[in-house]
Amino acid sequence: MASLARGWWLPGLLVACAACCKVKPEKFRADADREVYQILSVQRARVLGTSMGFSVEPTSGSALARFAAPAGATEAEKALSAADIEGLDKGQGLPPEEGLERLALRAALELAARHSRDYQTRKEDLYLTALTLTLERFRWKPQWSGTVAASATDSPGSTSAGVSSDFSVTKLLDLGGQVTASLATDLFRFSTGDPRTTATSLLAFEYLQPLCRRSGRLVAREALTQAERDVVYAVRTFERLRKSFCVDVTSRYYRVLQQRDTVMNQWSNYKRIRQARIDAEKLEKEGEMAPLEVDQTRQNELRAEANWVRAVRQYREQLDEFKVFLGLPPEARVELDPAEVARLREAGLREAGVAPAEAVATALERRLDLLTAADRVADAERAVEIAKNGLQPDVDLKLAASVPTKEPTQFLRFEPSRGTYSATLTAELPLRRVEERNTYRSALVGLERARRAAEQLREDVKLAVRQDWRTLDEAAASHRIERDSVALAQQRERASRELLRLGEATARDLLEANEALVNAQNALTRTLVDHALARLALWRDTELLRVGEDGVWQEVNDGKP
Repeated sequence: MASLARGWWLPGLLVACAACCKVKPEKFRADADREVYQILSVQRARVLGTSMGFSVEPTSGSALARFAAPAGATEAEKALSAADIEGLDKGQGLPPEEGLERLALRAALELAARHSRDYQTRKEDLYLTALTLTLERFRWKPQWSGTVAASATDSPGSTSAGVSSDFSVTKLLDLGGQVTASLATDLFRFSTGDPRTTATSLLAFEYLQPLCRRSGRLVAREALTQAERDVVYAVRTFERLRKSFCVDVTSRYYRVLQQRDTVMNQWSNYKRIRQARIDAEKLEKEGEMAPLEVDQTRQNELRAEANWVRAVRQYREQLDEFKVFLGLPPEARVELDPAEVARLREAGLREAGVAPAEAVATALERRLDLLTAADRVADAERAVEIAKNGLQPDVDLKLAASVPTKEPTQFLRFEPSRGTYSATLTAELPLRRVEERNTYRSALVGLERARRAAEQLREDVKLAVRQDWRTLDEAAASHRIERDSVALAQQRERASRELLRLGEATARDLLEANEALVNAQNALTRTLVDHALARLALWRDTELLRVGEDGVWQEVNDGKP
C-alpha cells in the first residue's frame, strides 16, 4: 500500500476533488440573474413594445435616511390642544412640526416603486416565473454528466489501484424521444504479484422513440411551451399590477391630503364657533342674550373642538399607514405636499380624453388580462389534445449499440466488429386507461371553464369601464353641486352669525349653519379627489394609462398617453 500511496494519481485526484468542491454561489446567482433578465427584456419588448429595466435586488436603506428623525431626537408626537390658537393657525389646524420632508406626488410614486414591500414581492413573482422557464429551456439542451472513481485494493499476493470514469450526454428530441451517448473507461494497475496494466473502454449509444403515446412535438414540448406562455402571462399581469399600484399610490396620497383638508375645515369651524361663543358671552353681559343660549354656544364650541381632534387623529393615522405602504417606518419625518390638492383645484375637472363608447372598445382591444384569458383558452385546447394522446397505446422503439475497445491497454481503440447492437419494439395495449380517461374528461371541462372565464372577463371589463364612466360623471356633477353648496353655506353662516348677534336667531341655527358649511367644504374636496381618481381608474381599465420606469403615470389626451 505504501507504493500506492507514493503514486502520482492519488494526490492529483485529491487536488482535483478539492478544486471541484470550491463552489462560488455568487457565480450561480449572477448566471441566473443574467438569464432571467434577458428573458424578461425580450418578452417585455415583444408583449408590451417596451423593454425597461428590471431588477429584484433589494434597494439600499440609505436612500431612506433623509426621512429618519435626527440623531438623539426623542420628542413625541405633540398632544392635541386648542389652547395654542396662534401655533395651530400656523399649521392650519395641525400642531406644527419641524424638520419634515415634504413629499410631492411624483416623489411618492417613485419612492413606492423602489421601496414598497408589496411591490417588491410582485416583482419577485415575475422573476420566479422566468426562473422556472430557464430550467425548462435547460432540459432541452444536451445534458452532460460525468463521474470519476478511484480505488485501491490490497490482498495477499496482490496490490492494485484503479481509476474508472463514466461520461454521458443525453438530448431530448422534438418528437418525444431521446438519444444518449456514453463512454465508460476502467484503468487498473497491479503493483505486485503478476505486474500488469489493463485499460478498457465501452462506447454506448441508445435511441428511444415513442411511436404513439407521448410522441409528437405538441406532447414532448408541452412543459417548455407552458413555461414560456406563463412568462408572457406574468409580464402582462405585472404590467397591470404596475398600473393598479400607481393608481393605488395616487389614491392613498390624495386621500391623506383630503383628510388634511378636513382638519383645516374643522379647525376653521372651531374658530368660527369659538368666536360666536365669545360674542355670545359679550351679549350676555350686556343683557341681550339669555344664559341658556350662551351655554349652548359653549356646548357647540366643545363639539367643534372634539370634531377637530378626531379629524387630526384620522389624518395622523392615514399618514402613518401611507408611510408604511411606501416602505417607510411610521415615525419617518414626512408630510405630503398640500400644493398637490391646490393644483387639482386650479386645473379644475379635466376631461377623460376618451368617449364612453370608445373607452369600452379600447378596453376590449387592449386589455392585457383579456389577452391572457384568450391565451388560456388556447392552453386548455392544447391540454385536450395532449389528453387525447394519453389514451393511445404505448408503442416504443429502442435502438442500442455498445462498442468495446481492444484489450488489454488500448482504451481508445474501439472495435465495432465486437460490438453489440439491438433494436426493440415494445407495445403495451391500452387495457387500463381510467386515469387517462379522467384526465381527458377533466381537460374537456377545463376547456369549457376557460371559455366561460374569458367570456365573463370580457363582460366584467365592459361593466367596469361603464361603471368608471358613471363614477366620473357622478363626481363631476357632485363637485358642481358641492361648489354651489359651499357658497350657499358660507352665506348662510354669515347671516346666522349676524342674526344671532341681533337676537333674531338661536345658537342652534348658527350650529347648523356651521355644520352645513364644514360638510360642504369637506365634500367639495372629496368630489374633486374622486373625479381625479375616477379619471385614473378609467385610464387603467381601458389600458390607456402609461406608467414610466420610475412608477409615475402620464396624462392621457384624446385617447392617447
